[in-house]
Amino acid sequence: MQSLLLPAPMPPIRSAPSTLLLAEHDAHDRGQPFVDVGHLLVAAVSECAVHRRFRAVLDAHLVSVTALRASLPSNSYRASFATYDTDAGIVCTPAAMRVLARSMRHAATASVVAVQPQHVLLALLDGVDDPALGDAHLRLESVGADVRRLRRALRRATRRA
Repeated sequence: MQSLLLPAPMPPIRSAPSTLLLAEHDAHDRGQPFVDVGHLLVAAVSECAVHRRFRAVLDAHLVSVTALRASLPSNSYRASFATYDTDAGIVCTPAAMRVLARSMRHAATASVVAVQPQHVLLALLDGVDDPALGDAHLRLESVGADVRRLRRALRRATRRA
């Protein structure tokens, strides 16, 4: 696989270790050699669904892991767009790297030391306003979610958590 190194640094794996590792596992299960925003979306939603406060938000907006997995393509990947993280050994697309970097900003805004799954999900939802963050918002819309309302509700739940 050909790798493309970008000047933007990859957030360290300790930022969102379980979310990133779940995303990598989902990518490998689908036969894809890299993590994209769709894999981060499935991982973040599956982790947020464990917490009662976030589960209520996801349920109210018709977001489920099953529906999201069905919306992901099974075997279409673009190896030329992948980038390699030498520290963690996880291959990510540039959009996934941007989402992870944005999730660190969400955590910093919340005055939290480590990035939590809800911060990754908020960063993915920011894609509705910033196309460089990938198409996760389109996948959410395809399962019936109103992305802007979901983002507002998730921000409220994050502040209360």
